[in-house]
Amino acid sequence: SDAGEEYVMCAQLYKENGEEPVDTAEVSMAVGGDQQGANFVKMPLKSPLSGTTLSSHNRVKALSDEPVTVFCFPDLRSWIDGRFRLRFALFYLPKGDSPLSRPTSFMASVMSDKLTIYTQKEFPGVYESTPLSKKLNKQGILIPIRNRNRLRNNDEESSANIEIEYSDQDQDA
Repeated sequence: SDAGEEYVMCAQLYKENGEEPVDTAEVSMAVGGDQQGANFVKMPLKSPLSGTTLSSHNRVKALSDEPVTVFCFPDLRSWIDGRFRLRFALFYLPKGDSPLSRPTSFMASVMSDKLTIYTQKEFPGVYESTPLSKKLNKQGILIPIRNRNRLRNNDEESSANIEIEYSDQDQDA
């Protein structure tokens, strides 16, 4: 893309059916009048997702060494458990003085496969990082790299023992 132009992608949690976003925790607020005659409006209390929910584009080389554009969400997490999908929406920001003053254009969206979000107690553990994750990390994308599987035993009651390493790209250069 030209200097100043940017593509961004945002992640949003959807119900398993993929048709509606997960409602955030809501609080009812009285608007106008006294308690008996007031209209009540539901306001979001907090988002079900935290971490990196908005990602800028990164130009890198894929496993085949062809140039590709990727959007990374290395620390995306949810404070609710269950079966869900993620909706990824792509936006274009044209050239401009400030990202806040530029108009955005919705480009496209895609829905993930169904996924399970576990409670900390039920979390089965993590697997070794994929070859793609390792290659992206070597190109400067800050993604946690796991060099081996760290799975919980069924009878283990403590939280998963997760080893996360951020590779220093200077070590491999």
